Amino acid sequence: MKKQTRNLVIALVAALGIGAALPDAAEAQSVRSIRGADVADPELAVGNYKLIPDQAPLPRDYVQQPPLVPHKIDGYEVTINFNKCMDCHSWTRYRETGATKVSIT
Repeated sequence: MKKQTRNLVIALVAALGIGAALPDAAEAQSVRSIRGADVADPELAVGNYKLIPDQAPLPRDYVQQPPLVPHKIDGYEVTINFNKCMDCHSWTRYRETGATKVSIT
């Protein structure tokens, strides 16, 4: 009798588990993102944003603050062995390039 009861309980738990999972599968078809589009829809096109031109160096607020970058740095290589930023911002070249020098640290 104990074995029958145990098997019945296991069968009920399994049936409830499967039954609980089925509505989730049906609801997944109607999931909508926060922006209101269907999840399966293609992404919206990126807007045409105004590019900010290069500008004068931004002032630092404290002595060891890293420089704020007022220009594009896409494609700059920065690795443990090479830093493209140092072509202009190094202590030896910042005057001739007009760039902000890196901090002492």
